[in-house]
Amino acid sequence: MRARESAGCRFCNLCGTAFPHASAPRVRRKTVTVLFCDVTGSTALGERLDPESLQQVMRRYFGAARQV
Repeated sequence: MRARESAGCRFCNLCGTAFPHASAPRVRRKTVTVLFCDVTGSTALGERLDPESLQQVMRRYFGAARQV
């Protein structure tokens, strides 16, 4: 089976073999901040509201949280 190469590919799209000319991806380090937020009572709220209403409530909450 002959390896097939597409422009910019590092591996054969038929067998997965690495092409010898494939260079390692450039690594770029970044500092990031991640916030995990559990909204108290959101599960119960989701059980009471229809999906569109819950989405509106959560969208308002996340909008306010983004500003903070």
